[in-house]
Amino acid sequence: MAVQEHQASSGTCIPTLVVAGKVLRVLVVEDNPVHARMIERWLENVRGLAGTQCMVRVAGSIAAARQLLAHEQFDAIVLDLVLPDCPREETLQQIRALSSAPVVVLSSVQEEGVALNLLREGAQDYLVKGQVDPDRLQRSIRYAVQRHQLEEELRRQNQALRALSECNYVVGHAESEAELYAEVCKVVVRRAGYRFAWIGLVRHGVPPRVEPCAWDGFAPSYLEKISITLDDAPTGKGPAARAVRYGRPQGVQDVLTDPDFEPWRDRAVAHGYRSLVAVPICVQDQNIGVLCVYSEHVNAFDAKAAELIEELGTNLAVGVDRIRAEQERRRAEAERRLAESRFRLLAEVSPIGVAYGLADGGCVYLNDRTCQLLGRPRHELLGQGWKRFIYEEDRPRLVEEWRVWETAPFESTEFRFVQQTGAVIWVNLQLAAVRGAEGNGLAVVATITDVTARRRAEEAVEKLTRDLERLVAERTRQLEHALRELEAFNHSLAHDIRAPLRRVIAYCELLKLRCGEHVPEQARHYVNLVRSNAAHLDRLVEDLVNLARVRTHRLEYREVDVSKVCTQVLRTLEEAEPERRVDWRVEPGLRACADPYLFEVALSNLLENAWKYTRGREVARIEVAGMNVEGNVTFYVRDNGCGFDPSFAEQIFTPFTRLHRADEFEGTGIGLATVQRIIARHNGRVWAESTPGEGATFYLLLPPGPGRNA
Repeated sequence: MAVQEHQASSGTCIPTLVVAGKVLRVLVVEDNPVHARMIERWLENVRGLAGTQCMVRVAGSIAAARQLLAHEQFDAIVLDLVLPDCPREETLQQIRALSSAPVVVLSSVQEEGVALNLLREGAQDYLVKGQVDPDRLQRSIRYAVQRHQLEEELRRQNQALRALSECNYVVGHAESEAELYAEVCKVVVRRAGYRFAWIGLVRHGVPPRVEPCAWDGFAPSYLEKISITLDDAPTGKGPAARAVRYGRPQGVQDVLTDPDFEPWRDRAVAHGYRSLVAVPICVQDQNIGVLCVYSEHVNAFDAKAAELIEELGTNLAVGVDRIRAEQERRRAEAERRLAESRFRLLAEVSPIGVAYGLADGGCVYLNDRTCQLLGRPRHELLGQGWKRFIYEEDRPRLVEEWRVWETAPFESTEFRFVQQTGAVIWVNLQLAAVRGAEGNGLAVVATITDVTARRRAEEAVEKLTRDLERLVAERTRQLEHALRELEAFNHSLAHDIRAPLRRVIAYCELLKLRCGEHVPEQARHYVNLVRSNAAHLDRLVEDLVNLARVRTHRLEYREVDVSKVCTQVLRTLEEAEPERRVDWRVEPGLRACADPYLFEVALSNLLENAWKYTRGREVARIEVAGMNVEGNVTFYVRDNGCGFDPSFAEQIFTPFTRLHRADEFEGTGIGLATVQRIIARHNGRVWAESTPGEGATFYLLLPPGPGRNA
């Protein structure tokens, strides 16, 4: 360990103990030269200070200490309470007013009461001169410095949390971008503790540039003559321009040495700025501006500080996005209100009561309408009197709302009020706070409106709603019963009609087989007509039963392999008419969440139609594929058949609608109606597009739902 001599301003040689580590600067305020030299010698042995160099300055009075503290910074102060130029009870206060360094107090006598008071006033330790030794003094200084560092770190963290909290509040409550920018700059400077902050917005021109729009802190005149462009000129290479151009935070840890900061260096140094960080403001993937924060210290923006500024920039962008969305909403709302006001302005008469009260809820003024509305004389309502007539059940809630009003104001509330006649009315209370310079609630302006009629109407509506729900439930039960009877009737009707039809068909076949050679040609023609019409009627009855079954079938949603179902249907049709040449393609991997039975019926009907209406083509083509329409799963069946007039695109889904003669294409006119009803039961939609002679495309859209088609 070596000892170097440093000359103090008073001419005294101050020993500096050179050890590997940082220099711990200690100010000893002691008017007794013997005690001062003893403390210096004690601090020469720094083994108890964990490898730290120690440099001591001595001041014999408050005035001397003031002079040293004006030009130097110290890590710790050792203070004698009794000094020639200051009363004993004011010594600590005056030193703490001059420096934030931790203070270890030395006293000639042990006074427990004095020690406690000094610790309450901010002293880190209290030592008695006759009881202190070198180890204890070194340990006390070390602990004081460590506690101070921990307190400073905690203070910085709390400062950062407060800054983020206030920034989040501003982001959520600012009414305009200008207010948001100004308030965020204030938060950065006044809460986060930085020297200067400004926000600039991108202005498109030749060249594009960053133009300051809000600032706070020391020397805003810095912005008067600076130029920041977004091109390759020297004025486009600084941190603000780079942050906007690259979309990432940019920093300068020392403005004196950063080569890209040359255009602004002189003005920055003149205003006391030594380091800065610039964070882009990105709104909807577009960098609209930049937040720049300056510190008077070199290397001020470590990882935590940069992270704080970056988070402030992110929150700022969220606030801008919210304000713009809110402004757009307000614009639309204003247009709507303007349109309504033209028709309702003369009809709207809303007499209200007005009252003025203190923050504790005491009423000091109310107008005549308030007295009329509340049904009480003025003297009963003034002061805290109005609270006595709040309906007993509502009083605790209103008292609780008023209790938090000063910190978290409520905009409106409703409660019941007892009039002098004993009648109970519902009133709406709306508040507007009158706040002081520090934002504290001083008073409140209240408006009181009678909403009894609306409340009674709401109660009546609730009763009607309950009655309607009961009625709907009863009607639903009746409808379900009727549907069950209808299903039984359809089943019976189908059996009673189809059984004779099948016998007619069978007898026609039997007649042809047994008497075919002996039956005249015209008679055979009649037999064929009878058989054909009976078969058509049988198919019609079957289609009608299927159509009715769609309404009564209970839906069971499961995953349907659409590709597999369509492939099986087309192969079955292919086997039934092997002589036809049909080029069909089904997109693999098509799946839907639907009722398997009904969805297969719908797909079969569409594919059979496509097969039927392409019969006249030399090479028929049928395609089944999927697509996304406005976020909904959609399938389509496309063919190159005869097509139809698009003006009938909606009519074709009506039962018994046919656009072609029976001798051209067979059918009952029920198939597409069945498809439409099936998709409607799935809350979906079916539509068709066609050009006559070029084919048709039918679309099946299934909406997303819990666990399906999302």
